[in-house]
Amino acid sequence: MCRFTPVFGMALLWLVGPAHAKDKPKPLAISACYGKICIANLRWGRPNSFDGTYSPYVEGTLVNGSVATLRSPSLTFGLKAGSAGEDFIGTAIATYSGTLPTGARWVFRAEFPRVISGRYVGRTQSVILSGSLTRNGGAEWLERTLAFDPLFNPDDRGTIQRWEKIHGKRQR
Repeated sequence: MCRFTPVFGMALLWLVGPAHAKDKPKPLAISACYGKICIANLRWGRPNSFDGTYSPYVEGTLVNGSVATLRSPSLTFGLKAGSAGEDFIGTAIATYSGTLPTGARWVFRAEFPRVISGRYVGRTQSVILSGSLTRNGGAEWLERTLAFDPLFNPDDRGTIQRWEKIHGKRQR
C-alpha cells in the first residue's frame, strides 16, 4: 500500500495539471492628452551605441484623434534635476515638419544631455504641445502644457521605488 501512495499522488498531479494564479493587469503606460490629441506610451530611453543613440531620450507616440489636422507639431519636455526632481534645468524637444491628419500617429524621440549645468537629469513630468490646428477651413495656434505622472531616469532606482511605493507600480 505504501508504494502506491507516491504513484497515486504523482498521477493526480499529472492529470489535474498545474494551478496558475491570474495575472495582474498591467498598469497603463504614461500618457497625456489635450482633448483627443494624445501623447501615449511615454518612456525614458538610455543611450545605446547599437541603435546610434549617444544621449538619453524621451520617446512615445503622438496620436491625432481630433477632427482637425495638426501641422508642424512640437513637443517640449521640461527636464528636472535633484532627487526630488524639483529644479528645472532644461528641455528636450521633438519637432515634426509635416502634417498629422485625423487618426495619424507620429513616433517621436526627444534627446537631451545626461548632465545639464553640472546636474544629472532626473525626471520629466510635463510637456508643451504646440502646432497649428486646421479645421473647417480655419487655422488656430495650439500651445498647451500637459502634465503626466513623472517619467524618471531609469538609473535612479531609489527614487522610482519610493514613488511606486506610494503610487503603485506602472508599465515601463
